[in-house]
Amino acid sequence: MGALPNLLDYLQRVLPGYRGYFQRDSASRDDVLVRNAVAQFLSEAVALLERERDRIGSAAGLDLSKFDFEGYRKLERRISDLRDLHNEVLSSPSGLRSLPRDSQVIGKLLELDYELITLAKEISSNPSEELVGKLRETLRKRRELIYSSPFR
Repeated sequence: MGALPNLLDYLQRVLPGYRGYFQRDSASRDDVLVRNAVAQFLSEAVALLERERDRIGSAAGLDLSKFDFEGYRKLERRISDLRDLHNEVLSSPSGLRSLPRDSQVIGKLLELDYELITLAKEISSNPSEELVGKLRETLRKRRELIYSSPFR
């Protein structure tokens, strides 16, 4: 429980207005703040990959024999994957209105929010498949906690 104030402090610095789900009336707003921040970092990662894709496209000029088709396709797949993840983050239902005010559940939710934010921030400058996979797994754990909490 000692790490809880540190996590909350970090999240409040990164997400102005974040209260940590301790107040029932602000839980949905906290959820939206987290999801919007993650989506923003993912948008930055998409922009980074799009610039890299455009660089590949312009590097060959008119000489198609020098065009890196495989690299271009790989970037397109990663961009598409990140866009899908971005949409998934923004469109997932909150479910926090009925979340119990149990300190274990809130503590775990803070940990997952912290992990989401730090992973998404890292992805914004290094959109590796490994990091994206970790983010997807963290989102899955968060959804599982919210919708199948044993404290409900």
